[in-house]
Amino acid sequence: MEYAKLAKIFEDRLDGVEYYETRGNLWLKNELLYILDNETRQLIFLIGVPGSGKSIFLQRLHHFLPDYEVVKYDTPFFEPVDFVRSLIQRAGAGIENFSLEEMISQAVKIYQNRPTLI
Repeated sequence: MEYAKLAKIFEDRLDGVEYYETRGNLWLKNELLYILDNETRQLIFLIGVPGSGKSIFLQRLHHFLPDYEVVKYDTPFFEPVDFVRSLIQRAGAGIENFSLEEMISQAVKIYQNRPTLI
């Protein structure tokens, strides 16, 4: 019975999980804020062992970045065109041209002046 209770702690779920800020999470939050304030746009990879708090940290982004639109996908995209199409549609725009290059250009125009984390 205790094992089942403990195993639930490490499930990749967020419902009913209380968030507490560890030293590692605080460092990560401060690093992210520094990058957003001082660096150019870039890819940032969040990696860690299962149960280290990656999913919960991502779920909480909008709480400590209220000036940013946080776009979070829970399932991967296998084709770049599907990802770019989703970004355009998520912004409430229609697809102007269905070539990947044109869709990327349209997505860049939509998001280039919007503070957004994807």
